[in-house]
Amino acid sequence: MTTTSLPRPNRRAMPRLSSLLVVGGLFILAAVVVMPWDVAIASWVRELSIGGDLRRLIHLSETFAYGLTVILILLAIHAADLSARRALPRVVAVVFGAGLAANLVKCSLARFRPMAMPPDLDSWQTFVGWLPAVRAGGWDMKWNHDLQSFPSSHTAVGVGLATALRQLYPR
Repeated sequence: MTTTSLPRPNRRAMPRLSSLLVVGGLFILAAVVVMPWDVAIASWVRELSIGGDLRRLIHLSETFAYGLTVILILLAIHAADLSARRALPRVVAVVFGAGLAANLVKCSLARFRPMAMPPDLDSWQTFVGWLPAVRAGGWDMKWNHDLQSFPSSHTAVGVGLATALRQLYPR
């Protein structure tokens, strides 16, 4: 009886924690710097009439982070790559952990979605407040998706999946 073991992780392919913290800090700094123009950019994009192939590409790229798509990708890995089966629980933990973390922040900090935003708000006023389900109207606010704009769960799941796949298949 032969057993297959997972290949050892390529240490050169793994970024150092300090590098990740620096990059994360730079992204947060960039977000704060562009915050004064956030509402203007959202309004401009809303009025933009994107059509054709670009619109289709945007919609197709979003499906990478849908729950069903993630499950199908994981099932495909399970079926096609026997050596990766032992790593799948870690991949699942990374992907769904990223989505869960984004949803916890989203339910803790209310922010208007660009499509639901009143027109007279500035960028900082789009943040409505902390713990909206507890403070502002009970559990009905928990299901008010107009106030669940920040952070993007699709982006979190997509980045989690891409990161996990990169670790699983470094080349």
